[in-house]
Amino acid sequence: MPFGHTAVVDHVSEIRTFPPDPAAFPLFAKAAYAEVTLRAGDMLYIPRRWWHWVTSLDRNIALSI
Repeated sequence: MPFGHTAVVDHVSEIRTFPPDPAAFPLFAKAAYAEVTLRAGDMLYIPRRWWHWVTSLDRNIALSI
C-alpha cells in the first residue's frame, strides 16, 4: 500500500516490515514472500515497483535507479 497519494512518495510503503504492526495491517502476516541471502559476487535484480525490504548483514554496495 503506497504511503500518501503524491508522486513524491508513491514508491514508499506505510507498512513497517520489521517489526510489523499486526493491529494496523492484519493481513500482512499472510503475505507471500521470498527470503534471499546473497554472497560475495551475487547480484539480485528487483523489478521496478516490486515491494521489497532489504537488510545488510555485512558491508555491501547497493544501487537503486
